[in-house]
Amino acid sequence: MPGRRSVPGAAPDEETVPPGPVFRVVRALATTAALAGGVLLLAAGLLTVGAIGFRLLARWGEAGWLPEAIARPLAAHTELVGPAVALAAFAFLPYAQLRRGHVRIDFVTAGLPARAKAGLTALADLALAAVALVLARQTLLAAEDLARYGQTTMVLRLPESWAYWPSAGALALLALVSLATAWDQGGRMLAGRPARTGP
Repeated sequence: MPGRRSVPGAAPDEETVPPGPVFRVVRALATTAALAGGVLLLAAGLLTVGAIGFRLLARWGEAGWLPEAIARPLAAHTELVGPAVALAAFAFLPYAQLRRGHVRIDFVTAGLPARAKAGLTALADLALAAVALVLARQTLLAAEDLARYGQTTMVLRLPESWAYWPSAGALALLALVSLATAWDQGGRMLAGRPARTGP
């Protein structure tokens, strides 16, 4: 059935991503954010490799092996790489929550009935949504402060808030995904069905 993705070998009832139109939208948003985070992480990696290469060229220039015009180090790549990696990490969180990819400690709830496990999972999802909303708000306030005071990076003079705005958006999306998964787990609790688990 379209929209239903199952873990290989699992029962049809144990698909990792809930079906339905709401979850199709949530899945699309979370997947887009994760793909954007992957592209950003790849760009950060390429920039780091490039910076190492340019540094090697600069050393060759100092040794007189290359003309000084092309033997220049790449300036301040860390001003781009650090925030990009942090933003990529935030971008992955909604998809990880949707696919139940976060670390879980199951030994405490191993002997509980299916309904209790689903209820506890729903509560955990609600707690994660609350934490994500608080973090999104604080990140947004930090971005506003940096923009208000015109804070820029030392070398490239980029606004320091450039990675804060999308990070706040990623955290808000994490809260949305967590609320959706809490709704799903709450329904499973009421129906007496097992909590949905990830791959």
